[in-house]
Amino acid sequence: MRGNDWKPNGSELLWWTQSQSNIEKDNTGWRRANWAYTGFNLTDYLMDGKWHKVEYRLLNDTSNWTYTGGTGGYVYWSIDRAQAHLNNDFFHMEAFIDVKNPPTGSIDFDEFEVAYRNYSLLLPSNGGKLVSAPPSADKPARLTDGWRHGKGHTWRSAENPAGPLEFVYSFTDPVTIHTVQLHQNPEWPAKDVEVLTSADGKAFTPLTKLTLPEKGQPNANWAFAIKRGLSAKARQLKIRIMSGYRAKDWGLGEIEVFGTGATMLPDDDLYYVNTDVENLKPGTLYHYRLVATSSQGTRPGEDRIFTTPATNQPIAETGQASRIKASTAKVEGRMNALGQAAKFYFEYGPDTRYGSKTPPADGGLQITPRTVFANPDGLKPATVYHYRLVAVNKSGTTYGGDGMFTTAAGR
Repeated sequence: MRGNDWKPNGSELLWWTQSQSNIEKDNTGWRRANWAYTGFNLTDYLMDGKWHKVEYRLLNDTSNWTYTGGTGGYVYWSIDRAQAHLNNDFFHMEAFIDVKNPPTGSIDFDEFEVAYRNYSLLLPSNGGKLVSAPPSADKPARLTDGWRHGKGHTWRSAENPAGPLEFVYSFTDPVTIHTVQLHQNPEWPAKDVEVLTSADGKAFTPLTKLTLPEKGQPNANWAFAIKRGLSAKARQLKIRIMSGYRAKDWGLGEIEVFGTGATMLPDDDLYYVNTDVENLKPGTLYHYRLVATSSQGTRPGEDRIFTTPATNQPIAETGQASRIKASTAKVEGRMNALGQAAKFYFEYGPDTRYGSKTPPADGGLQITPRTVFANPDGLKPATVYHYRLVAVNKSGTTYGGDGMFTTAAGR
């Protein structure tokens, strides 16, 4: 990425994601959630006008995410649900723009790549194994490589298939299949496909029949068939292509199967997990701990505590200061509007009496935490400043803790 004469003027370039259920296949229970990843800031890579290779991971850590839904049909989903869903829209978005002083310049992106975790039971790392496949010049492993379609990621049969074409997969552990999703080969589309399972690796039982669309609307990403609500125990799975839209060749894009029972290898790294706990009592102290279990045993984490708010007065936590110069700095914090429309600002000054504050800004109204920023300016060089986050809604005003930074020397 590269900035061209980029001046953020208080804005921040963040990763944004909108997750939604498969509305093109099932309008019941439709939801959409809207999260911003605030744990990795991109703005600093734009300031010198040079190309930068930027790599960052979207950690499943609640302190790194900001929920921004609540209007326009957005309904809260946990981070797990939103980020693990089939449909996601990814953005790089300018946030916290002052409409009276917007950012100027332009941004270039090149060679953008997204790597993601695929939970399909057919992936080798998740315990799936291809047992047999029809003869073809294309490698059948393309059907479980994690890509829907595209050059080198679709499979095409030998010419003029005379009858059904079968793919058989086995599972390292017995699994229960809940969802099957078959993607199309845009160039050589299959039509009718049968899915069968075997609990003993010998006899196969029909699970479902799917008819794939010949073309996807508005594009090939939408050319798939999906069947949810299944419950079939399986040691093996058979995909049988019965017909195609072209007589010469039949083809497929990715085959995805989701369910439970598989042992999926986690990353060899710190692994963030979280869950939403509901039906708690207001103004109450709670203890909690994480418990992890594997074949090596069970280990509990250390005891932690939190206290639920007694009222809907907003929560405010002062964060760090960065991008500190002689006359300006960036300060941030975390706040929770607790379900009421809220505003926030930062107080700052040479001591804990502060004396100055940034203009009030919208703090949302969701019962979810969010990261907030401000850029106090007109500061004196080589001077110690105190600052704190202040959040306000109709239930009251909350003051975050005191923070400190020292401006740079010179102009």
